Amino acid sequence: GCLFFISLLLFFCAVFLLLLSQNMGKELNHDEQMYVSSGVLLARDGLLPYRDYPYFQMPYLVFVYAALFMFTDHLLLAARVLSTVCALLLLGLVFYVAYDLFRGQSYLAAFLLSSCTVVLLLANPIFAYTSGLAWNHDLAVLSAVAATVLQYKAIARQRATWLLLSGLALGFAVGVRLSFLFAVFPFFLSLFLFPISPASLKERIRLLTLHAGGFLLALLPALLMLAAWPRQFVFGNISYHQVNADYWQAAGYTRAMNLPGKLAYLWDVITQPGNLTLFASALALLAIAVAGRGQADKPERLKVIFTGTLALFLLIGALVPTPTWYQYFYAVMPLLLMGLLYGVMYLHKQRWSRHWSLWAYGLLVCVAALCGIPSYSRLGGSLLPANWAPVKAHEMGTQIASLVGKGKVLTPSPISPLEGQLDIYKQFATGPFAWRSASLIGSPTRRELGVISPDELNSLLQSDPPAAILTGDEANLEEPLTNYARQHGYKPLQLSGPMTLWLPSR
Repeated sequence: GCLFFISLLLFFCAVFLLLLSQNMGKELNHDEQMYVSSGVLLARDGLLPYRDYPYFQMPYLVFVYAALFMFTDHLLLAARVLSTVCALLLLGLVFYVAYDLFRGQSYLAAFLLSSCTVVLLLANPIFAYTSGLAWNHDLAVLSAVAATVLQYKAIARQRATWLLLSGLALGFAVGVRLSFLFAVFPFFLSLFLFPISPASLKERIRLLTLHAGGFLLALLPALLMLAAWPRQFVFGNISYHQVNADYWQAAGYTRAMNLPGKLAYLWDVITQPGNLTLFASALALLAIAVAGRGQADKPERLKVIFTGTLALFLLIGALVPTPTWYQYFYAVMPLLLMGLLYGVMYLHKQRWSRHWSLWAYGLLVCVAALCGIPSYSRLGGSLLPANWAPVKAHEMGTQIASLVGKGKVLTPSPISPLEGQLDIYKQFATGPFAWRSASLIGSPTRRELGVISPDELNSLLQSDPPAAILTGDEANLEEPLTNYARQHGYKPLQLSGPMTLWLPSR
């Protein structure tokens, strides 16, 4: 037992160091701007999304980040560490599910098979690309997988409290990212699919009510925000994404913009070597489980079917936004892996496949790991903080603060000035997203949302001129800002990389 726990600790320490080095080495993604800046506006100024500034996702990550930023001014670093910890906990849940299934084997075999399962997800290119950035994927996926594990435990052990917790976790996942709303139907279905005692409709409805109660309780803060600011909330979570699709269409972007294009893109994702092994093996085991018969293996069959259905609905959720992006498929991967685990155990209980199923699973892990190595080698990770993108972002923020002194910085890249404790214009809290779409939003709606268009920039700045203007990250969108800077006598100062700081003439 002691050796097992030491091995477990060392294994996950190594996994955490790998994740930390890779995630801190990733270049800044402009999606991170909105999440970090919104958390800062709440932590420092008490400003709420929807009410005080535009925000284009569900709100819960704002509150999580705001709580985090109360204790540190290293904003991007703290946000990415949180995402990395969420990814580590996700891998820990995967290990737990695998070990719970393989506990009938020896300690060594169970540990090796469970560790291999962690490696299988760790080596996945979608996981490698998406995990660890300061956006809402890691926290939402962790919550959804936790809800799934709690659901299985609640049904298997008839624990009503765990069912309530499952509803809470699922509701929280939706409060972080709306696409997880598609997972509600499979969870509802599971309460009628799995055997329970007593096996009555009344008992199933009671359990469903309990799960739904936890779900709605977790969503209560979001529902209160919806009630308080309905138009802003609905625009931020639904209408904006149609406007965003119009923006990309006007920009001439053609990939994954309609259903045939999304399905073609999905095929490209599936056929990536690192993804194909997981997709193909999980699909094959799902087909075997659906076609299988017999009561002795019914729990495993039902878990394969439920997990496969859940992965399908999350896949639909990934395909709904236009355009569809690579990171949207992150939610599907751990569910496919869990379905694969239950499928392997289902095979292991069959007489005809008992002797080779676990060996085949080990071979699959080896193939997937070899395919996934390039995903990490391309990221150029490092354990030296000086090489970390968040540390560089903070250093740039400190440099900008030393040059500006105090005041507001006008920029579609708000993380840098915020890292230096400077203020930003709340109209740019979403980074480039509200700014680039503003011309596609009607003027009355813009005023209601707190969005400004390039034509309205001068009127905004007339009574509140910027202490500095920062450009360079969003070259195609920054012309109105640089025009304003030149017209009002701001002088450019080249910073590191492409960034330029425009300072007023002294």
